[in-house]
Amino acid sequence: MADLVTCQPAKQNMDRVLVCFPPAGATASCFNGDFTRAVDARCFAVDKPCRWRRCVPEVETLRWSVVDFARDVARRIVEHGCVSKGESLYLYGHSAGAWIAFECARALGERVSGVYVSAARAPCLGHWLNDTDVETPRLSELETDDAFWAAFERRYGVSDELRCVSTSLIAPFREDFRMSESYEGSTEKVHVPLTAIGIENDTRTTREMIARWSEHTTGAFCSRWWDGGGAHPHRALIAKPLEFASFLSNEVFFV
Repeated sequence: MADLVTCQPAKQNMDRVLVCFPPAGATASCFNGDFTRAVDARCFAVDKPCRWRRCVPEVETLRWSVVDFARDVARRIVEHGCVSKGESLYLYGHSAGAWIAFECARALGERVSGVYVSAARAPCLGHWLNDTDVETPRLSELETDDAFWAAFERRYGVSDELRCVSTSLIAPFREDFRMSESYEGSTEKVHVPLTAIGIENDTRTTREMIARWSEHTTGAFCSRWWDGGGAHPHRALIAKPLEFASFLSNEVFFV
């Protein structure tokens, strides 16, 4: 079952709720601190089972598809009572989290007021054959852990924090990527406003991939671009949380 976590510092007396979906390999904690402080909403974030727990669960307990996991999150949002009377619900996902946010919005229907996605191919391009990494488009299929981490760092850059816990978290990490790499994509639409955010010089997406999110809503669509990604633009949410969140808060969210 998905874990729905209140982002810190917790906020009160807001009229908006933002549920956030982290990228593959990340946890709800990437939305704590600078991100939450910058956003004018009560924030919740989604964790997959066993994230950051010092255990090696059976692989079967981690097996989810993007669609099934998104539907489970939708159920949790309703059951958890995240949204109070008078509050509006918005969803935001980064990278692979964008697809989960999109599928969750489909499951929630009219309960959602808007969807924001960043650094992700449009669902119609969701199949792994459309991945920009032609060398190792499927990290989850690499045979050894060393090969997995080498490909991960080539694609996303070196993370000292992840290297410290790489052994204990290899199973959920691989499963994160198996989930996203097994997504077959979708031609479906949501019926609420959708904003797609691209990051300049991000090798994981192209302008076409961001623009084609327009095919996935019957509501208003717009795209925004950020040019402050630094050496590893795709990791902006984690590498530059304050700068990226400030951009989202000032120029994207609820504008």
